[in-house]
Amino acid sequence: MQTAKVIGRATATIKHPTLNGWRLLVIQPLALDGGPDGEPQLAVDFLGSSVGSIVIAAADGSASKEIMGVNNTPARWIITGIYDQQEPENLAPTGQPESAPEPEPAPAPKPRRKRTAKKKS
Repeated sequence: MQTAKVIGRATATIKHPTLNGWRLLVIQPLALDGGPDGEPQLAVDFLGSSVGSIVIAAADGSASKEIMGVNNTPARWIITGIYDQQEPENLAPTGQPESAPEPEPAPAPKPRRKRTAKKKS
């Protein structure tokens, strides 16, 4: 599975019979830094993605066959999820998990005064 950005829609008047009734979108696979990763691909969409959406796409032909319910589809890419946040720069791992801020050191304890017994007069 790979993140991708939907960059367009495809219309085909003549296509393989297993693709009839399915939305075809043009997606641009994304690298970890949010930039393009290879050439744009044609993907089957059953979730209702729109142009500009960041999606999760599977390039496994068996996933397409299972979701579409056929064994002989030529579709390789299928959209399996849509990101809630749409900023691709948030997709890249930071390398290190964010750590909590350093706690402030506790104040030094006040020196105790020695109690002295009061003299009775």
